[in-house]
Parts: sequence; structure tokens; C-alpha cells
Amino acid sequence: MTGRLFAACLFSFAGPGQAVDFSSTITAVSDYDYRGISQTDRNPAIQASLDLGFDSGLHAGAWGSNVDLGAGEDGEVDYYLGYLNEYESGFRRDVGVMFYAYPGAGELDFPEVYIKLGRRGAGLEVWYSSDCAGTGMDSVYYRATYEWATPSEWVINFWAGYSTGEFFKRGFGAGAGAADASYKDYGVALSRGFGNVNFRVQVSGTGVDPAYSAMMDDIKVLIGVSTTLPWGGD
Repeated sequence: MTGRLFAACLFSFAGPGQAVDFSSTITAVSDYDYRGISQTDRNPAIQASLDLGFDSGLHAGAWGSNVDLGAGEDGEVDYYLGYLNEYESGFRRDVGVMFYAYPGAGELDFPEVYIKLGRRGAGLEVWYSSDCAGTGMDSVYYRATYEWATPSEWVINFWAGYSTGEFFKRGFGAGAGAADASYKDYGVALSRGFGNVNFRVQVSGTGVDPAYSAMMDDIKVLIGVSTTLPWGGD
């Protein structure tokens, strides 16, 4: 039902007569890391996306992965809908909404809205949910990014983020009296495409109250490989 409703809303927003770019990315990673926290109990993940882009700047899609959150979930499927404006000055603005769905553990489902602002390689993001992880508590995520494409075709990405809001201030939704779990995450990733395959190595870390240190890694290394379809004819 969620997927059908999403598709109906998408084409209603897009309007008639627009050209559509379609792509699908398949990824294998050594750990599914979400804002510094493993979603697979520090085990590998296979992920795939279906992505649509319209001439107007509208973009939408669905993304899925295996997860291990200990809640009886069968996986994670995320749906997104956004609108991107790009200007000759190099400035860009992307606003949209995400919906995180967990088949088999629907009580975890929740929406999140975002705004991303950037110019050339630099970017700032704010993500907000009024119902983080289905708890009825809000959350806010702030993130700064920078991407540098080197002359040798390697791409280096830097980022730093901060998660806060009622959900985190109440110990990941545990309630009043829990230690504040608001935390920082940061990292750097090096990636390069070889033909139709992209390789990525990431080093990332977190900073959190010691009461929650078992949930996160101070520093960890992740490796990923992906390919995006349709392949080019090079």
C-alpha cells in the first residue's frame, strides 16, 4: 500500500509530458552505517535503489537494505520525494521528504523532512522528524559536507553531523531520566569508479555519552562496492 500511494503521489506532482531519467544502484557494504550507528549489528549489507529524475527538478525513488535492529524486522525500505533547484552561480537547494519503512516491524516506521543547501563542493543539511522511530518524539539531524573531485578521478568526501531532539535527549526514546544520547558523527570517504563499478573506503567515528558507547564505534572502517544501471556504452 505504501509503495502504490507513493507512486500515485509522484506522478501527480510530476505532471504530464516530462522526460524521466531512470537508474538503479546496487551496493554491497561491509556494514550499513546510518549516521554513525550500525543498522546491521556491524555485519555486511546488500542494498538497492530505484531512482527517478524529472526535468523539473523533481526526484523520487525507493531504497532497500537488510537490517538487524533486533525488532523482528524483515528489512528496511525507504521512499523519498524531493525537489532540486540548481542555479548558474553553483548554488543548489533540495527539499523533500523521506519515509522509513520496516516490514515486519511497522511500529518503527516514521517520516522525515529535509532541506539541503550547497554551493559547488560544500553543503549543509537539516533533517527533522516529528515521530522518530515511531516513538512520537521528535529528532533533528544537522550535517555539513564537502566533496572534492581530485584530478586523478578519486573523489574525497568529508562530513560532520549532530543528532539531537527529544528522541535522543531521552536516551533513544527510553524516556525521562535516561542519559542524553545526542551525539556527533564524522568521517571521510575515498571513492573512485573503474568502468561500471565504484569502490569506496570510509573511515568514520562518533562522539556520545559513555552510557551509549556500546552502540557505536569510536572509529571504524567500511568498504563498499556499487554499480549503477543502466550501464553506459563506454
